[in-house]
Amino acid sequence: MDLIRKDKQKDNLAKFCWDMAKITLGAMVVAPIAKPEPLAVWVIAAGVAATAAFGVLAYLIDGMEIGR
Repeated sequence: MDLIRKDKQKDNLAKFCWDMAKITLGAMVVAPIAKPEPLAVWVIAAGVAATAAFGVLAYLIDGMEIGR
């Protein structure tokens, strides 16, 4: 059973993952750096890791072939 059946579904899912990567980067990496409070290195590391994971997932989905 194929979860993604149409090219449009694949494109939308890839766009969603790219957007999640950008939101994660902004919320977990850029925002703590912009605050005048001390940095929590684990939050930045987790943000970079989550951003990378969403980015890789989006890249893989973008490259998928849809079986017809």
